[in-house]
Amino acid sequence: MEEIKSSNKEFKPSYMKNDNQSKKSKKRNIKSKKNIVIIIVIAIILVVAITGLVFLFNQNRYKGYYEFEAQMKNYGFDRVYDNGSANTKEKVTKSEAVKMVVSAVYNTSDIEGIASAPSSDYSNAIWVEFAQKIGIITTTDVNENNADDYATYADVIRYFSNAKNNVLKINLDTEDKGIVKDINQYNMDEKFGILDMVNNNIIILNPSKIKARKKVFKGQVNELVVNFVNQYNTITLKNEKLNINEDKIPENASEYPYTVISVDKEAYEVAFSGKEDPNFKSPVELFPDQKEYYYQIKNNTEGYYNYLLNIDYTTISEERLKKDLRKYLLFDLDDKIVKEYVEYVKTNRIKLSGTAKVQIPVIYYDGTYYRVRTKIEFKVDSANTTQNLLYRDLVDGNTKIYDQEEYSFYIDTYMSNSFGNKTLYNVEKSFYDMLIQPLNSNIKLAGESYE
Repeated sequence: MEEIKSSNKEFKPSYMKNDNQSKKSKKRNIKSKKNIVIIIVIAIILVVAITGLVFLFNQNRYKGYYEFEAQMKNYGFDRVYDNGSANTKEKVTKSEAVKMVVSAVYNTSDIEGIASAPSSDYSNAIWVEFAQKIGIITTTDVNENNADDYATYADVIRYFSNAKNNVLKINLDTEDKGIVKDINQYNMDEKFGILDMVNNNIIILNPSKIKARKKVFKGQVNELVVNFVNQYNTITLKNEKLNINEDKIPENASEYPYTVISVDKEAYEVAFSGKEDPNFKSPVELFPDQKEYYYQIKNNTEGYYNYLLNIDYTTISEERLKKDLRKYLLFDLDDKIVKEYVEYVKTNRIKLSGTAKVQIPVIYYDGTYYRVRTKIEFKVDSANTTQNLLYRDLVDGNTKIYDQEEYSFYIDTYMSNSFGNKTLYNVEKSFYDMLIQPLNSNIKLAGESYE
């Protein structure tokens, strides 16, 4: 009988085969999972890297524009945007851009008092139709059909140049100084607008390559608005020019939306009353809410105090004084105080000549009253006494001494409004009680030492 030859292969039970296969399978699974984890990690790294690059790109793109965003808030122009935000990165529609240009020219967030009701109902219609009327845009530029389309940088530049030329009546500076490298890509109107904005430092960020065909973002509009109102003084009251002289900039300049040439540095630097009150608002905080009323504040303040600084014993009367002053006051005059002062002026042959000048924009809220810093200058032309020459000097019983011929000092006048009305009127106080630097006024109180 032949001997059965044994196989070289070792016999393995089936359960042992399954176990080995299971181990190999597990190894494959572990390796597969590791590969997946590696892929996920790589993907996360790529996402983070791409996000970082996008962030850095955006940071670089918007770098420099954020300072204009902050200034827009100080000037109150941020609230003119449709969503009330000057966020640098956001896009701007055509009608919204028109609104920003008109707002910059007139320094207002509301034109209902100067514009007619719109003929159609669409986004910013009243602003668009007003801008058409005054020559900032044509009916083709912006209308009911394209009001909500996004504006390009070139659009906004052209609107501003039209506003400068047609509303402010200032000629454009269209000299090509070789600064704008892509200037020949634009039509004549766009080209002139771009050159003028660059030549006048309205566009100061990235002027070499404007890329004006791209959709404009708010940072670019903010730059145009801020530099435009500063350059052409539309943010200030008429005939006031912004202060750009470093020597005249007050130490507390951050408390003001701006400073002007005509106001002395010392007028800005004197402390405010009521600063410790929780409701106190500095001039820069108050400006966005009150800037539309600055003309009225100035006229009411100067009208009232100019009257009181030009008193003449030969013409004064109770009836005339009450009639002439009532329009400037929140409350009626006190008949007894008026009568006493008129008689005192006539008896002592008092004649004064002077001026009151509001120190714009030193207007703040002390927690109870609006305070308006005002420069008072007057001469004593005639008087048989040196006592109590100014209106309401007699009210508190303290004798004021005027032993000089001329006076110059600052007061913080009091103003307030009636409920539901933003118009401000004077609240009567004595000049002495409103002095911000009593010792520098040269007005003395009887019985006090001034050595």
